[in-house]
Amino acid sequence: MRRLIIFCLTFFSILTLAPASYAADVENGKIVFKRCAACHNADKPDNRIGPTLQGIIGRRAGTLQGYRYSPAMVNAGQNGLIWNRETLITYLHNPQGMVKGTRMASIRLNNDSDIDDLIAYLNSVLPVPDKK
Repeated sequence: MRRLIIFCLTFFSILTLAPASYAADVENGKIVFKRCAACHNADKPDNRIGPTLQGIIGRRAGTLQGYRYSPAMVNAGQNGLIWNRETLITYLHNPQGMVKGTRMASIRLNNDSDIDDLIAYLNSVLPVPDKK
């Protein structure tokens, strides 16, 4: 009986600690973002060659005011594409595979850990509300 109790306590301790060891690293995400920085801003609302990624989490694809999206991206948004962790993972693995006709170049992000870190970073740079 004592062995069973020890086993159960050990097992449940491992289960509760495991998710923490896989937590995304915002600082690494900031480093990974450097691959994206040639075309996108994340910490500013200004568009570059690509739209700003500030506040992208929860945004409908192709809808940021002031940016001219490809017809493919506008269509994807009209068909319900919302940027969240799952859709960004799929898109970053293969932009053309998810939104055929997008102008987004493939940045060769295939490492799931780097993608998780990048998404954590993007989630950390939320827009600052206007102080009007």
